[in-house]
Amino acid sequence: AGLKAIYSALSDCSQAAAEFETSMAGVKRTVGGDDAFIKSLGDSFQQLSTEIPITATELANIATTAGQLGIAQDNVETFTTVMAQLATTTDLSADNAATMLAQFSNITGVTDYDRLGSAVAALGDSTATTASKVVDMSQGMAAAASIAGMSSTDILAISAAVGSLGIEAAAGSTSMSQLITKLYKATETGDQLEDIAAVAGMTGEEFKQAWGQDAVGAMDAFIQGLNNVEQNGASAVVVLDNLGINNVRQTKAILGLASAGGLLANTINVANSAWNENTALAEKAGVMYNTTEAKLTMMGNAANNVKIAVGDALNPALGAASDAITSLLQPISE
Repeated sequence: AGLKAIYSALSDCSQAAAEFETSMAGVKRTVGGDDAFIKSLGDSFQQLSTEIPITATELANIATTAGQLGIAQDNVETFTTVMAQLATTTDLSADNAATMLAQFSNITGVTDYDRLGSAVAALGDSTATTASKVVDMSQGMAAAASIAGMSSTDILAISAAVGSLGIEAAAGSTSMSQLITKLYKATETGDQLEDIAAVAGMTGEEFKQAWGQDAVGAMDAFIQGLNNVEQNGASAVVVLDNLGINNVRQTKAILGLASAGGLLANTINVANSAWNENTALAEKAGVMYNTTEAKLTMMGNAANNVKIAVGDALNPALGAASDAITSLLQPISE
């Protein structure tokens, strides 16, 4: 019984080490780097698994995804840490967080992942939507909004505001992308610029300047101007239709924001504050990681790291033995 228990324990260690070795091979495949870099990254993931309730293997899988989606080698560790924090403090899964925010980062050019994570976490907790919907919608409208001169926090804020209206991510991102593109093209070409500016209570030149200085603010001025249109006895739906904005889902999102008054202005403030302060994600993580469940998970991760260390010492011999046995068996199969 004693020998069986020892064999079982050593087998567990070998399996844990092999699993982690495979996950780090995935990191090397997508992220690149020499053996020393991969070893250092693996050590960091094992240490991090005792500070965040997520296993070292799961952290390596996040890093693999980061590499696949173009996150720079020097940024992989920070990116992985932030995605793990989001996965353990919001409704985002690690895979979804890594995939969507890596794509978002590639489009917008943002690399300050700590601040990005704080903005996402703050919006997810302080608005009537979720972090996953904010990220999903932001990823969908990132291209149109970035081209139009909007910042990453502008995009996140718009997504949080639209998501708070109960509009799903795909519909919201499509609707807002179309509106942003319409307004931006007007400032670039002059087409219907005066009509759009009039809704916002500006001249065409004033609206163009406002867009250049604060695109999301100019868009909000247009949206809020639709309330004045209604109050003056005209139809906001007709105004939008005259501007070529007549898709039902798009109209619903725009008029919803108009009816919500200062909702978009509020989410812009939340996003900018969270970005500048850069504390929201760490604070929320501190609350979640102080729970008994999180502490037990991190204790289990520490125990698994010990298994990996023991397995690392055993597996080279097992690998060599496997190679030898394979060489012996090959002639038989032939």
